[in-house]
Amino acid sequence: DNNGDNIVNELSMKGTEDKKSFSSDKNLLPEQVRKIIIDYKRQNPYTGFKRIEQHLRNSYFLIIPRKRIREVLKEAGIFYYAHGDYDDAQTYWQKSLSLARRNDYFELQQFLYNHLAGIAINHNNDYHQAEKFFLEGLSLQRKHKNLPAMSLHLMNLSMVAFSLGSYKQAYDYLQES
Repeated sequence: DNNGDNIVNELSMKGTEDKKSFSSDKNLLPEQVRKIIIDYKRQNPYTGFKRIEQHLRNSYFLIIPRKRIREVLKEAGIFYYAHGDYDDAQTYWQKSLSLARRNDYFELQQFLYNHLAGIAINHNNDYHQAEKFFLEGLSLQRKHKNLPAMSLHLMNLSMVAFSLGSYKQAYDYLQES
């Protein structure tokens, strides 16, 4: 891949200290590398972070930690959301959620449940889907005993229940929050 050769040449010209900071500072991750990660994930939707990491190492001689790969995929969803491309944002966030669940990344799951519920409500008008995401998020928060986040999920569930006409359930969620 000619594009990969350009990236390797570009990166090999940097000193050792630059390579260390390259892998630890997200602002230094070149756009070309981010594009490779996103394109590879788009072409291989069921591929995990480890496989993407191996692909970058084997095909492009790049060492990118899995944490950075997760961040790139999360940021891709934010980018699409900010530009009004809610379907692509939802797609990236659902793929990221699948990987985050498999690898037990609590903080990423928390972010994704809230944002996927937001898309379900605000752009798809699907309160049942939002309820599902908020319930999964609440379950995760209970598991980790994160009381402020539990309260937030309960308040969101109350709003969803109210919107669905389940007023008693809405009241119960609000009382529990």
